[in-house]
Amino acid sequence: MKFIHMGDTHIGASNFKLDQRHKDFLRVFEEAIDICIDLKVDFVIHSGDLFDTGRPSFKELIFVIEQLKKLKENNIPFLTVAGSHDVYIHETPLSLLEKIGLLTNLSNPRYLVPKGDVVLLNGAIIKNTFIAGVPGFKGNVKEKYSMIKPNIPNNVFSIFIFHHIISDVEDAGSFADLPLSSLPKGFDYYAGGHWHRKNIFEYNKKPVVYPGSTEYTDSLDMLKSKEKGMFLVEVPEEKTKKLKLKWIKLNAREVVFKEIELNNLTPIEATNKLFREIPKHGRDSILILKLKGRINGLKSQINFNRVLKESEINGFIYCKLFLSELSDEAGEEYQEIKNKTIKEIEYEFLKKQKYDDITIKLAQELINLLGKEQTPKELILNQEECIKMIDKLFLSKELNDFMKSKEGVK
Repeated sequence: MKFIHMGDTHIGASNFKLDQRHKDFLRVFEEAIDICIDLKVDFVIHSGDLFDTGRPSFKELIFVIEQLKKLKENNIPFLTVAGSHDVYIHETPLSLLEKIGLLTNLSNPRYLVPKGDVVLLNGAIIKNTFIAGVPGFKGNVKEKYSMIKPNIPNNVFSIFIFHHIISDVEDAGSFADLPLSSLPKGFDYYAGGHWHRKNIFEYNKKPVVYPGSTEYTDSLDMLKSKEKGMFLVEVPEEKTKKLKLKWIKLNAREVVFKEIELNNLTPIEATNKLFREIPKHGRDSILILKLKGRINGLKSQINFNRVLKESEINGFIYCKLFLSELSDEAGEEYQEIKNKTIKEIEYEFLKKQKYDDITIKLAQELINLLGKEQTPKELILNQEECIKMIDKLFLSKELNDFMKSKEGVK
């Protein structure tokens, strides 16, 4: 038996407000469906976010209907769950597609049966395989998973489809919303979704598999993912043998990545270097430039418009610049200011305006008193306090010494 595991197709999505990117998500999904048919797989599982929104356009709905219809004509069932994107309030476009017999929505309430303190998890049986799943829950994820009790039949291969990021996912960090131990026990294959990069690890010696998205969903995904695709999974007849997982690369939009060092360059020199290093044959791909180092001047003085225009001339449909690792004089000044108190910043500013220390002291006291939210009574009291403070300053030895130092004052 063999099946395809894909996920996060995000039909209807786009990037950078480009029509080409919207078409890319459609094109790569059609390619994936055609591969499933060519491979004559027994079924296809999809781990959530078939659509990018719970309210897809009629055009996108018709497109998906056409693709799933091809699978049905070849007797290939398509099973999925609702992800975090393709749900609108309490409903999902998957309900319509299930109603017309094009897919099985395993997150349909009929498969999740409350019984006392637990929720019985039922599923579909295809080719001696039990397939169950849950939707991408919005909140209290760990608590909801703790209530799941799988109703797995005996002597079958079993698959659990879910749409959450497990803590063991590489680089997940704060995106993880579920510990590995929360997954229901007893399944032979755990089909993960919601994480857009390929990742495989184990739970109780069984594979937990994320195929990632079928197309690059944002610029960070482009930076982190090397390619896009899905998994062909072959299940041996003998249970003692391991599953065979084969990665199938899909023709997602090509991304060209390049790091460029700009250390100790002036903005003009940095602009010229960027201009020179843009690849000459873009072939309708996306260009990612990661700029590094510290320039002698301001980042804002680099002619990025010239760089973007040159990338377009060279055949790229879009150029994304990552500037987080590029520093400049303004950044250092900001860091310096960040470490100072408001009082220190005020003092330095007034000193630059050539005010003397006595005047600055008076100004800061006035700012402190008048900068507060005040009731009418507090305002009167503060006005009186200001007058006393001014009197005190004018009577101070410091002021007298200052006045005597001025020419013409006796």
